[in-house]
Amino acid sequence: MKQPKKITIRGIVIPETWNDAGEINTLSIVTYTEKKYLIAENNEAQKLKSFLRKQVIAKGMLTENDEKKSIVVETFEQDEFKPKVRTPHLFK
Repeated sequence: MKQPKKITIRGIVIPETWNDAGEINTLSIVTYTEKKYLIAENNEAQKLKSFLRKQVIAKGMLTENDEKKSIVVETFEQDEFKPKVRTPHLFK
C-alpha cells in the first residue's frame, strides 16, 4: 500500500455498490480521464449522494491498494466544466 497523499480530482459521481433493497451503499468518482476512485464512507460521502451522476471537484486523501484507488473526501463542489464538443458536418 502506498503512502496516502492529498489530491484534487474532477469527475462524475456514480454508484459503486448496492444493498439487497437496491439502495446505493457506496459511490465512486470517475474522472474525465476514465480513472475510478472509490469514495470512502464519511459525512462528505453521504452529502455526495445528492450529486449522483453530476460533475464534481473533490479534494481529499488518496489511498492506493492493489490497483484500487480510494479517496477520503474532505471537501467537494459541483464542477461547471463543459467540454467543447465538435460536431462534424455530415450534411452539406
